[in-house]
Amino acid sequence: MWSKEEYEKYAISVLGLFYPEIINMIKGESPDYNNTSIGIEVTRAITTKNGEVDAFWKKHNGMRFRDLSQKQLKKMGFNVLPVQVDSRDLLYVQKSFQNGSLYYYKEKGTDELILFIYFGRLTSNETTSDDIMRAISVKLKKLNNNYKLFSRNDLCILIQEQLNYCACQEEIIDDLMDLVISSVKRLINKSNQNKKYDNIFLLFLDNLFRISTETWEYERNVITQDCINQVISKVGI
Repeated sequence: MWSKEEYEKYAISVLGLFYPEIINMIKGESPDYNNTSIGIEVTRAITTKNGEVDAFWKKHNGMRFRDLSQKQLKKMGFNVLPVQVDSRDLLYVQKSFQNGSLYYYKEKGTDELILFIYFGRLTSNETTSDDIMRAISVKLKKLNNNYKLFSRNDLCILIQEQLNYCACQEEIIDDLMDLVISSVKRLINKSNQNKKYDNIFLLFLDNLFRISTETWEYERNVITQDCINQVISKVGI
């Protein structure tokens, strides 16, 4: 499982690919990263699902592929071997249409593949929205207490799910974002907090959304495998 430092670096690197103003970011505390004008707090939406694959990943994270139960992998829909997805021959992915993707990295100096991250498929818009709201609620309180403010203050939430495998994904994404935006509005109005984040980024495995809390409009950026490879190379495994 990625450490807090690693997933923060990953998130900031992805944001920098799509938004050129997010450059020269330095590590801080409250917010987690900043440059001269932008502060960004980074967190994860802790999933409430307890699926078989999620439990498998938590138990076997850091193990070699050849030591994993191939029978159990196939039972969960991972019927094909991990496939190389980067030019450095370091990153491999094993996909299941039903259950998402398991990522492996090649251990330096060997041909061993090490399991290190799992991205599930979207379970339901309501469940995902609830997970996001919990994360925003915690960070909204932090923003209003002992927080260094910048000209622009943003929040980035890493969501360990992917969207591009969803059937009717455009309709599902529209529904999800409508649900999230209406829920964020209610949360901010009910919180009685004086300050709010200027932008809320929702970072899925394969999509990045930016919600403006001024206009309440959102924009979508699709994250390709090349983007993932570039960011993981930058962050380091």
